[in-house]
Amino acid sequence: MSKEMNNAEDTALHLREGETILWQGAPASFPINEKAGIKNLIVCWGLGPVAVLSVMIAFLANGGKVLSIINLFLVFVLLISIISPLLTRRSILRQRYYVTDQRAIVTMDGFEQHFVDREDIDEVRIESDTVQDEALIIGSELFPEIKKQLRWRTCNTAEKFGTKETGACTALVFYGLKDAGEAIVALGK
Repeated sequence: MSKEMNNAEDTALHLREGETILWQGAPASFPINEKAGIKNLIVCWGLGPVAVLSVMIAFLANGGKVLSIINLFLVFVLLISIISPLLTRRSILRQRYYVTDQRAIVTMDGFEQHFVDREDIDEVRIESDTVQDEALIIGSELFPEIKKQLRWRTCNTAEKFGTKETGACTALVFYGLKDAGEAIVALGK
């Protein structure tokens, strides 16, 4: 499906002169408590609050003041721990994916664009951390770590250093695709 993209559809997408979109997609919605996110939820909503509250109780039991800087900091850490899985899910669901005749592109939160030039794509692979959806890993640099860090790498791209072009990466993840095979065909891999 080849078409020129109107930047009004995705304000973060900036195409090069003459660049044509061959495929576009977005992550499918997923519940926060699905199989892949359970370990993260246990840590963020279970162990994290228990650890923070334990430190707070120990601090208060040894004569610490309730409104001390340490307690305020611990409450802040507790809140971040609780909302972290929600923010990760929100960030992933706001991504958009594009394969053009020149690049593979991810736009994040409507204002940030990351890409890998097609000539720099050495390999692609489909991985899955959920039952129904797939992730397309673009660039072999991520292959060794991807099984443990799929969602983290979806939100944190592998930036390419030493380039003048903002957003250039050595590898990307297209997460939660229902049609990863179509993206691979568009990439010509």
